[in-house]
Amino acid sequence: MDTILPVILLKGLILLPNQEVKLELNNDLSKDITSLANKKYNREILVITPKNKLEENPEVTDLPLVGVIGKIKSRIELPNENVRVTIKGEKRVKILEYTNNLDNLDILEAHIAEIDLPQIEEIEAKATIKKLNELVNTYVDNSKHISNSIINTLRQIDDLDQLSDLICSFLPLSFERKLEYIKEINPLYRSRNLLHDLKVEIEVLALDDKLEVSLQNTLEESQKEYILKEKLKILEKELGNQENDTIKKYQEQMANLNLPKKIVKRVNNELKRLEYTVDISPEAAMVRNYLDWLLALPWNKLSFENNNLEDIGKKLNATHYGMGDIKSRILEYVALKNNNEDIASPIICLVGPPGVGKSTITRQIAYALNRPFYKISMGGLNDSSTLLG
Repeated sequence: MDTILPVILLKGLILLPNQEVKLELNNDLSKDITSLANKKYNREILVITPKNKLEENPEVTDLPLVGVIGKIKSRIELPNENVRVTIKGEKRVKILEYTNNLDNLDILEAHIAEIDLPQIEEIEAKATIKKLNELVNTYVDNSKHISNSIINTLRQIDDLDQLSDLICSFLPLSFERKLEYIKEINPLYRSRNLLHDLKVEIEVLALDDKLEVSLQNTLEESQKEYILKEKLKILEKELGNQENDTIKKYQEQMANLNLPKKIVKRVNNELKRLEYTVDISPEAAMVRNYLDWLLALPWNKLSFENNNLEDIGKKLNATHYGMGDIKSRILEYVALKNNNEDIASPIICLVGPPGVGKSTITRQIAYALNRPFYKISMGGLNDSSTLLG
């Protein structure tokens, strides 16, 4: 019996079973799809990757017939109205038919069915698993970018289907090659292809080490610097100047602000991170969002509080009747502040049922004290990390 799940398209990004991806969604359709999955589909969603990642609106006939069920582990609405989701791939499924959601025709749904994996002889499966682990050990030993902890994880897996997907997730394969692994449902064929790709990657690492040693032994420091600069020029020409323009914009904003030295140092560190981060990665969006907030703060702009007790009392009484405890507490704080300017400002918590005037009295307190007022809604938050910073 087939199942129906909402479909989300990941352009240029592959999700394999047992792999996690973090996405920051900024378009309304993707937000609606993840919200629908949370409410009606037990947080499950069908993740597919179109072959042509440049096509804005692919036809249904161009979409693949094999996808990966993803489980939404977390969904956080950010202050910039984007939505950050963490999706974990669960298993491949075959797609029987694509249809439109009845309530929202813009949302694509898929009728899916389980994939019956072919039977593999136990001896052949064990031999393939052993050979995969051997090549992975060699690859990790020669690679400077992969932790040895992955080896311990792989040793605990005795399922060829799961093992091949996990190895494929950390190998630096091309987008097109990983698409082929998504479509290949036979674990044995997938593993044979992986054995070939692992051997190629090991050869590439060996050649890279050989070239590195050769360069270190033959080039003088000045020659190294010249070659690196030339390489950098070529890379910038290939990648375009968009990222440089973004960094220059932040540097100009920083130059126009009289920032403290420690803030300048922090901004420069973040700009360096942004420079070496891929533009489409979620981390780049986080860094840009952080810099936008940081440079938008009112640096060196001061406001002055109202310390006239009589004027504050009149403004509080002008809009709210009663609430004597709250008004007395505010006037008491102002009186203490007038006598000792170094006193720390207290944090006041107002508790009461909806509709008694908590929000309106706090807004009036801010007006009476000549302080800015901000309302930050905490409804729906389930992760304290959202408040960090």
